[in-house]
Parts: sequence; C-alpha cells; structure tokens
Amino acid sequence: MVTEPELLSPLLSASADISAWEQRHDVIRLLAILPWRQRQVMAWTFDGYQPQEIAVELEITPEAVRASLKLARRALAEHLRRAGEPR
Repeated sequence: MVTEPELLSPLLSASADISAWEQRHDVIRLLAILPWRQRQVMAWTFDGYQPQEIAVELEITPEAVRASLKLARRALAEHLRRAGEPR
C-alpha cells in the first residue's frame, strides 16, 4: 500500500501551497509578454518595492520607473482582456 508521503512530488514539499505556486507561475508567464525594462520594474513592484527604490537599484529615474510601470500595466490589462474574450 502507498502511503501519503510517497504520493508527494519530490519537487514540492508537503507544506507547499499549490495555489500560491500556480499564481506565481501565472505571473511569470504574464511577465514574459512584456519588454525587458517593463518586466524588470513590474517584477520589482510585485516584490513590494516602490518606484523610488526601484529607480535607485536600476540606476534610472523614478519617472522612468513609473512610465515603464504604466506601459506594463496597460499591456497586461490588454492581454488579459483579450484572453477573456470569447473566440
């Protein structure tokens, strides 16, 4: 007879939150559609950094960070809108 621990994947711990794992991978897939700079600032934003902090780390202006975030959000919203349309 196979016990519960033997059914678990060696890649996921028993305490892994599958829903959170799936959400992270959904975000990664979405970020992949963005140009490099937009992907970069959006990823930092998802990690909880503010535009001023991102600007310092990336050695760009806070205005450039905000502009990239604006473009990234628009692109992601459009992608999600198109993905939700019936075919």
